[in-house]
Amino acid sequence: MSKVNIDRCCLDVDGLKVIVIPKPEFQTSYAFYATRYGSINNSFTFNKKHYDLPEGIAHFLEHKMFEKKYGDIFNKYSEYGADANAFTSFDITGYLFSASNNFYESLDVLCELVNEPYFTPETVAKEQGIIGQEIKMGLDNPNNRCFYSLLENMFYNHPVKIDIAGSVESISKITSELLYACHDAFYRPSNMVLCVAGNVDKDRVAEIVSKRIRKTSEEKPVSIFKPEPSETVSSGSEMFAEVSSPLFCIGIKDSFDKTGLELVKHKYAVELILNYLCGKSSNFYNRLYRKGYLNDKFSTETLYVENAGAIILSGESKDPDIVFSVFKEELSNRLKNNIDIKMFNRLKNKMYGEQLAALDSTEDIAIAFATAFFEGVSFAETFNILGNLTISDIEDTLKYFDVSKLTKSVVKPLQRR
Repeated sequence: MSKVNIDRCCLDVDGLKVIVIPKPEFQTSYAFYATRYGSINNSFTFNKKHYDLPEGIAHFLEHKMFEKKYGDIFNKYSEYGADANAFTSFDITGYLFSASNNFYESLDVLCELVNEPYFTPETVAKEQGIIGQEIKMGLDNPNNRCFYSLLENMFYNHPVKIDIAGSVESISKITSELLYACHDAFYRPSNMVLCVAGNVDKDRVAEIVSKRIRKTSEEKPVSIFKPEPSETVSSGSEMFAEVSSPLFCIGIKDSFDKTGLELVKHKYAVELILNYLCGKSSNFYNRLYRKGYLNDKFSTETLYVENAGAIILSGESKDPDIVFSVFKEELSNRLKNNIDIKMFNRLKNKMYGEQLAALDSTEDIAIAFATAFFEGVSFAETFNILGNLTISDIEDTLKYFDVSKLTKSVVKPLQRR
């Protein structure tokens, strides 16, 4: 496949990487301001000081950033007609908005939101009650419980097994002082990226960003992780909940330990293998679908964060044990046989086309550029990595689909008397 060239401008604004992707033909522009900070980064060193902070503090901080001394900053977005949101993942916190009008005014709001924190003991206590209710709702969510139970079956020490929101007990230990410490460590230009896509002017973007940006050193926090054994904690678990049909998550603990280009290549190879093994056109899926053991809720995903990786299948089934045994059989057989070259090329072309289609959305563009930045590559390089993927690469990656590291989590309907 030929190389993909994507027009963009990379600026350095007082240490912050600002990526502007011009799309003058688009009506809606999009901005995504993100920090390399998520739920797994609770133990770290910064400025020669060690921190062990409460679980869920990254998510808590994301919520509190919207509250300023004058009130909720969301009201400013509403005045300008912008659609704003935010999220916290295992390793990223992102703030975003889209706007058809008043883009630069909304961008100024975004920069204020991210760079100017305001916390008090009273507002922290209020938020503890709000997020506490959110956490309790998560505990009542069977899909959420199934997912985290799977991660607990996989990982001994890595904090990826902990709910992003933390627990009611852990967030009760959060203080305004700790929130300021986290913001100072992780919300600094050297640890962040701003991606803007749409009909925008790069110089005006840079001007707005420079007015609000925090002037800091280039020092970055260094996260600390306990050693993680390669084997899984257990082969499986089950629980009961208010579900009409059993839910399942099947996972393989991945021991791949490279970063940058090598990790991006590995992730593409894993995704292609998953499509090959159990995609909607695979023998595995169609065989179980016809027999009523799978439905269209079945999905696959990959999870890669610092020092941890997982390959995950999830869905609902009248008999998750059969799904597990058939997948294990399919995987064992695949490890013994060659990859079908026609199927390989078809699936790779499909993935390539889906990535190209993302260029039609300013939201997808901005998030993709930010994700690539945090992975240590350029977005254009990700196209080239995928396009150059070979069957030999797939065969090399298959060794990480270790049958001995398979585990499952199952949620069954409550037994009625």
